[in-house]
Amino acid sequence: ELVEAGRNFNVEIPEVEHLEKIHLQMKWTEEAARKRDQYLTLKECQDLIASGEQVGLKDTNEHMLHFREMSRHGDAWETKAKELMAVEAVHYQQLEALSAQASRFPVSPETLAAVDAILTKQREAQKRIQTLYEKSKDPELHNRPRYKEVRELTESLEQLNSRPIGAIDLEREQKRHEDWMRKGKKLFGKANAPLHILK
Repeated sequence: ELVEAGRNFNVEIPEVEHLEKIHLQMKWTEEAARKRDQYLTLKECQDLIASGEQVGLKDTNEHMLHFREMSRHGDAWETKAKELMAVEAVHYQQLEALSAQASRFPVSPETLAAVDAILTKQREAQKRIQTLYEKSKDPELHNRPRYKEVRELTESLEQLNSRPIGAIDLEREQKRHEDWMRKGKKLFGKANAPLHILK
């Protein structure tokens, strides 16, 4: 009210400008206090810090300190996530841990989506591996997976940056089957024929 009254004089009064600044700082502090209980993305967090600086808030302000700290954590998270995704052999446990941390720090939704997409692919592959491996042990022959099915899955795993858990066991089963097919070729006098002839 006092700021409004000062503006109505149509005269530049330094005290009104000063008061206006204090008013903006108070508004920012109220908004920042409210946002501490909300989840912010990294950009929202950085924008809040920038608007605090704009109204002349010092780093001694407890909310500024809090959001700067959060922003630091968010930046570190982003750097780590991008590093992990860029390497050839992705360390999935570390990515899982990062994905879990994302709810505690402000991060960019795009990076989080990229991390989760890699993890989803990995989990799906792991599930398929486990299912096929278990089925390959079935005492009932007709319930076991076809060679082609296992081969297609192991080939599709090459596109993943790292082998999911259980992939080596499944590959071992595939090789065992290929040895069996070689014996079959010899039995039928086709030892030199390509392996896929018995697919």
